[in-house]
Amino acid sequence: MLWYYLKIALRNIRTNKTISIINIAGFAFAISICLSISLFLAKEYSYDRYHKNADQIVRLINTIYKSSLVDYRVKNILSENYTEIENSCLLLRSSQPVEIQYGDKGFYLDDILSVDKNYFEIFSVPVVSGQQSAIFNNINSALITERTAKIIFGKEEPLGKELLVWGTVPVTITGILKDFPDNSSITASILVNAENEQFKFNKWIGDSRDLSTYQWPFQLYLLLKKNVNPDDLAAKINKNIDQLKPYAEQIGFIKLKDIYLHDTTTGSDTKQGNASLLKLMGVIAIIILILAVINYINLTVAQQNKSNKDTGLKKAIGADRGTIIIQYLSESIIVIFLAFVLGIFLEWLLMPFFQIIFSTSTDIKTLFRFPYYLILPGTILIIGTISGSWPAIILSGISPLKY
Repeated sequence: MLWYYLKIALRNIRTNKTISIINIAGFAFAISICLSISLFLAKEYSYDRYHKNADQIVRLINTIYKSSLVDYRVKNILSENYTEIENSCLLLRSSQPVEIQYGDKGFYLDDILSVDKNYFEIFSVPVVSGQQSAIFNNINSALITERTAKIIFGKEEPLGKELLVWGTVPVTITGILKDFPDNSSITASILVNAENEQFKFNKWIGDSRDLSTYQWPFQLYLLLKKNVNPDDLAAKINKNIDQLKPYAEQIGFIKLKDIYLHDTTTGSDTKQGNASLLKLMGVIAIIILILAVINYINLTVAQQNKSNKDTGLKKAIGADRGTIIIQYLSESIIVIFLAFVLGIFLEWLLMPFFQIIFSTSTDIKTLFRFPYYLILPGTILIIGTISGSWPAIILSGISPLKY
């Protein structure tokens, strides 16, 4: 029976070539644009989700000043007093170019990341060269990414080599990291040990008579134990906020997965997306699809005289309304399938153009990975059913007595 409906639908498409070509081409163009937007949205919403413990990682916020910076000593205070915290790490990214000297060669790298050794226990940061257990074996240890290693050392072996940061601070390369993924809000060219006083980049000075008011600000990331609610933990900490004074008067948390799109604090120095823009683009994609569906319906109904004769003839020889509706829906689904195939081909051709427009390195291969290869067939069925339902209902109600 399915093969019968397929043959009838293909025959109708061949019979009405002009209309079919217009429908397929119109849908294909709309689908290629929607696929581009979908790939961009998928990329934007995937930020920081690749970390193994992404659901449990939060960043502390000083809610009074709406800042992501807090004195480094807060880390030990929280870890010692709250069992809900499984691990914690310090992180501070310098957004300024970094001067690096190797021998008689000088380089400017994009940025430097000051972290403690716990950073590698909380975040998924693959070490491709060097011993994971001895990444920061002393305060002068440093790690660089694969891309940075090629820039500075070329084909030389980087491990054990010494660099000068800012021309004055010596560091020894103890590991090579895989380049940070494109969907990471935290990036760097070189990672240095936060325990080195030289890499506590900034200092807030309080009362000179009280050394405890000197503050060295860092971002503080916490790995919470499973099933710990960040809001409940923040409320618990704020009830005992005197433990954190003078370093904080009130704290809160932002989840790692929310940082890229929903971080409004100062001092984060991470990549930032635009949640409102993403919502707008999603609406645009839906509107484009709706217009393509309306265009299909209008063109199909515009052939009413010819369709009425075909429907009347089918009913005269015994076809019921349900059978005719299935035939119209089959034709619609096949049209959408052909449009999707052409749309994906157009997407492949126009991918460089779309990458420039969206300023991102989206990859069409994403469409053939889980879960997208399951979503696409479902989308074809849904759009095909929606597009064919109205013409099927209208045209299947024709009486054979009129024709």
